[in-house]
Amino acid sequence: MTLEAWLWLAVVATAAIYIWLGRSVISQPRWNRPPVFWSQPMLLLACALPLTSFIAIIVVGFVHTGHGWRYLAACAGLYAFFAVKPRLLE
Repeated sequence: MTLEAWLWLAVVATAAIYIWLGRSVISQPRWNRPPVFWSQPMLLLACALPLTSFIAIIVVGFVHTGHGWRYLAACAGLYAFFAVKPRLLE
């Protein structure tokens, strides 16, 4: 597999983790989270890892391929589209 294929695989995997964290951990009250995420350091680590992965994918995309803008657009779009939104009408 080429580096670009690995990068797209990393984008998909990171997006899946980011979506799962947003829906089942970040947007839930503390009592409704899995017990491993009750501690604040673990919750911070869980939130920081997908974002760090997105940044690493963008940097590697710009440095090692000629298509860095594609990875930037994909990561920014996924981050914006699947970000946890406040529920205002509940």
